[in-house]
Amino acid sequence: MSTKYKIITVGCQMNVSDSERIDAVLRGGGFTATDEEVEAEIIVVNSCSVRQSAMDRVWGKLVDWQDRRQKRTLKTVLTGCVLAADKAKLKPHFDVLIDIKDIGQLPAALGAAYGDLTENYFAINPRYPLGRLLCRL
Repeated sequence: MSTKYKIITVGCQMNVSDSERIDAVLRGGGFTATDEEVEAEIIVVNSCSVRQSAMDRVWGKLVDWQDRRQKRTLKTVLTGCVLAADKAKLKPHFDVLIDIKDIGQLPAALGAAYGDLTENYFAINPRYPLGRLLCRL
């Protein structure tokens, strides 16, 4: 049984496009998507610091994720267009912080020993449709 992940997209339209690539990378790495956050063993937050409301929603979810970590294994990933100051504040609360341009390295960052790794963000073909990936916190 493969590890389940949930992508939470908050922010701008570019984040929506990036989430399609994140989904393709994780599936290619052998992970399985889930629509249910409570089933996810990995939560990928694709956020935008330019939109303060998006960052506020991320901060609001951290307590829930910390509670889940006490009950079972959960890895959290932060990516997107997150400013350096926000990354510094959020770093202690996430297992993996990865620049969106390096998203092809995500399976390796999660400890996966398989999957095609790519250095070129634009070489990652988005997975459509995105409808199931969108989530409002």
